[in-house]
Amino acid sequence: RKIAIWPFWKDKSVVAENFAEMLSVSLLAELVRNKAATDEYVARGDLKTVMKDIDDFNQLRQSSEKMGHLIREAGADILIIGEVKPESDGHTVDVRYRATSVVDGSIPATTDWYRLRYDFDRTPMMGVADAVSQSARYYRERLGVIRTIRPQGLRYADSGIQTPFGKWFAARLVSELQ
Repeated sequence: RKIAIWPFWKDKSVVAENFAEMLSVSLLAELVRNKAATDEYVARGDLKTVMKDIDDFNQLRQSSEKMGHLIREAGADILIIGEVKPESDGHTVDVRYRATSVVDGSIPATTDWYRLRYDFDRTPMMGVADAVSQSARYYRERLGVIRTIRPQGLRYADSGIQTPFGKWFAARLVSELQ
């Protein structure tokens, strides 16, 4: 079976885009870690094409039949959809996911609600420049122990796929180390 994780809508999510992305990446990593031999995951690039098609025709968001058709074109049998609800304390969100069959709309699996810390006023984030700088500092501080550094980029979750961002980040890290 082919499985896809439906990204959160940018304008509909109650959390920052990078937090929503972190949720999706974490879920995918856990799914890959525990995957069945018959499971395959639809590439996010394929889903992004579908998302663009839906964004281009905004009214399709309301049509589950047309959305299902676009998802089937992307090759997914199961669509995992996340929900994020803010708690009234302003510092946490509740998150759950449900797996939906693209063919008949049945729900073969759902998670419990999980509470995660999230400060709506200020969610701690790190920009790419800070990440490069902190990574380089980490390795520089250990140069007494480390003899060779062989950057090979960043791999996507547990799939091992090298992304363009991973190559770019590795090049920036090497530059910062030099």
